[in-house]
Amino acid sequence: MTTDKRAAENLFRPPQPEKASDAEKLQDVRKRLQQRQREQRQDERRQRAITRSTLPAVSS
Repeated sequence: MTTDKRAAENLFRPPQPEKASDAEKLQDVRKRLQQRQREQRQDERRQRAITRSTLPAVSS
């Protein structure tokens, strides 16, 4: 019964990086890349908002 419980608990745990590999470094790199992409999207949104607010409205 304890083996079934452990197997079920392992299904819901996030994967642990392997000890003998660079998996932990890779996870850190991916986290930093995601953060950089989020910041870049926010900067692009801000720039578009500034551009929209400074351009004169075109009326037809």
